[in-house]
Amino acid sequence: MNQRFRTVVGCGGVLVLYALVTLPMLRTFPPIWPDEVDFYSAANSLARGEGMGTPVLAGFLPGIDRYTYWQPPGYFLLLSLVLRFAPPSHHFVALRLLSWFLGAVVLLLGADILRRLTKNWLWGLAALAVLATQVSFIQVANVGRMEMLTLACIWAAVDAYLAYRQKGRRHLLAVASFFAGLALLSHSAGIVAGLVMVVHEIASPAVSPLPDEDLGGRRKRWKDAGIFAGCAGAPLVAWAFYILRAPSFFSAQMSGQATRKSLSLGTVISSRGILHWLELPFGNSASPVGVQWAGYWPWHVGEAAIVELIVLGAGLAGLMALGRRRSEASILGALALAGYGVNLLMPEFWYAVYLVAPSCLLLGWALADSPRGLARALALGAVMTAGAWNYAQVKRLWWVSRDTLPAERLYFSSLSRMIPAHSTILLAAIPDPYFALREQNKSYRLLEFVPEEVPVDQTQANRILNRVDYVVGSDCCRPAYLEDYLLAHGKVVASFGSRDFVSPPVVLWKLHE
Repeated sequence: MNQRFRTVVGCGGVLVLYALVTLPMLRTFPPIWPDEVDFYSAANSLARGEGMGTPVLAGFLPGIDRYTYWQPPGYFLLLSLVLRFAPPSHHFVALRLLSWFLGAVVLLLGADILRRLTKNWLWGLAALAVLATQVSFIQVANVGRMEMLTLACIWAAVDAYLAYRQKGRRHLLAVASFFAGLALLSHSAGIVAGLVMVVHEIASPAVSPLPDEDLGGRRKRWKDAGIFAGCAGAPLVAWAFYILRAPSFFSAQMSGQATRKSLSLGTVISSRGILHWLELPFGNSASPVGVQWAGYWPWHVGEAAIVELIVLGAGLAGLMALGRRRSEASILGALALAGYGVNLLMPEFWYAVYLVAPSCLLLGWALADSPRGLARALALGAVMTAGAWNYAQVKRLWWVSRDTLPAERLYFSSLSRMIPAHSTILLAAIPDPYFALREQNKSYRLLEFVPEEVPVDQTQANRILNRVDYVVGSDCCRPAYLEDYLLAHGKVVASFGSRDFVSPPVVLWKLHE
């Protein structure tokens, strides 16, 4: 009973800390992001029984008004279930609360993974508290995107896989494999779940067969491989059928997304160099969205990157010291390195959580399982350093968010007063005014800009822009096709300045004056 009480108190304490840090700035940090509107639009169409189109991008991408293919559909399916039961006026809050709730699930799954790996797992909750207050974890827990759902599926897969390794029950392998498939159905970064499970299974000693089984090692391996492939592929079958409804649109939308990612990666490497590219995952992990501080060589992304490097280094040091005796914990090291690889291939700040979360979990295991000595001291020092850095970051975010909500409301109401009813408006700004303008009941036709580097046919884009009356724009969201058109056909009629330390100044353009 005493152990159970300590478990409840420990996990409850982490969740309370997580709630106290994140909920006060749920609506303001990060600011309302254009991605949230794009993903919400597809889920809302699905919730209304109108397919899974994205009307706010209609006309810019092939078939996007009927089929959303440029992201896997797992997040849209889950969000549509939430939107069915939430009043339309509260959809934005429901959107963010879903990610927040999934963040709590991730923390509980992390505690259960630690419980499976070490008897002293309550010590590891200190590292989970570090994760709960970490800036990259906060920003994906407070935004309507699929990172937190993907991370929850990855950790659920790892948790079930470790249970299978301990108990040898194949139904646990089936559960782990199924969640690995769900992770990939949520986002392409979810492939790391299946990848680390396969690598760990090949490199680690085989699970002993059950007493009532008479299977040779090779036959057992083949059977386990069949279970893994079948259960991991099951969630992807429905997506395959959806793709077959319009394979040409799938090819066009996915190729556009792939082009955007590859061009973004090429830009980072060519303009800033290999060293900056290798450091960038750590810099994105330690700083709020879109904010990077210059630092002394070799830390071009800022000294803050050292904090996350210390966290990962302390965890890996503990793994190297105890890996032979705790081979199961090596899966945490594999997850952290895979998360680093994801960030190198997709150098966007949202994906930093795939590096931060397993690094903190690995650090928690090192703190709980390391014997007294250098490894334990290094892990404890890393927890204290990261905790102090997180405190400074959270304090800064709270201070900035304090006046953000009134400023945003003034900005939204000003836009509504300036733009006549029944206007067609293209939104290309942060914070995105989509939800506020929709609530004005002025019969606005709202469109969203296509992200930079997604190939857009200029002739097709001009055809859509010819029907647009106003553009709410800022420098963060002005791809070439839109900038050229604004300079040729637009006139700035208002400027609203910057809403917070993340958002650039916003201007209102009137087209075809």
